[in-house]
Amino acid sequence: MHEANLTVAAVALAAITAPQAHDAPLFRLQEERISIEYNVTRAEAVIAMEAEAEVALRGLEIRAPDGELLFTLSAAAAAGPGFKEFRLGSAEIGPTSFAKMLAEGVYELRGRTAGGQLVLGEALLSHGLLRPPVVLYPVEGARDVPTDLVVSWVPEAGVAGYHVVLEQGENDGLSLDLPGGASSFQVPPGILAHGTESHVEVGAIAPNGNRTLVEISFTTR
Repeated sequence: MHEANLTVAAVALAAITAPQAHDAPLFRLQEERISIEYNVTRAEAVIAMEAEAEVALRGLEIRAPDGELLFTLSAAAAAGPGFKEFRLGSAEIGPTSFAKMLAEGVYELRGRTAGGQLVLGEALLSHGLLRPPVVLYPVEGARDVPTDLVVSWVPEAGVAGYHVVLEQGENDGLSLDLPGGASSFQVPPGILAHGTESHVEVGAIAPNGNRTLVEISFTTR
């Protein structure tokens, strides 16, 4: 469970004062999520955790369904402004490793404001994944693809939404979410350069928040 190598954005790992049993929560976290993103093409999975707060936090704890302390976060500087949101992303792991690392269930989040007030939240992790999207165009290894191409795939029942990412070299280019039932996306002019190796990812978003994606490489005209 401790094998996950997590990158912390805008916060540093450090100890915080543990919440006391008699504390009453004055604030609730918002948009708490813990989810799995599985790249079928690379056979790699990433576990993501995120949440937002109405007030600045000095520290946060994340506990597993069995109560075990997984991570402790704190603001990088004691006198700094604190943080109101966070996102943790694990290193890439094997497609079956996440089930061994993090159990299904409700994960508890306990934060502290600068004044010591308790902030609570929780996020549900499910191991369930959808089937990967079937991309119709472009196909893997395609050449002479127009820069204003229409990316298309086969829509599937039960998909909450689709996530599309376009990349060229170090340039991410474009990233967007589309509703369930969508089957294509028209790339606007000016997003992709001509004569360049490119990549498109199409991910199916499950109702539980998990994503299953495929990656296609192609070269523009």
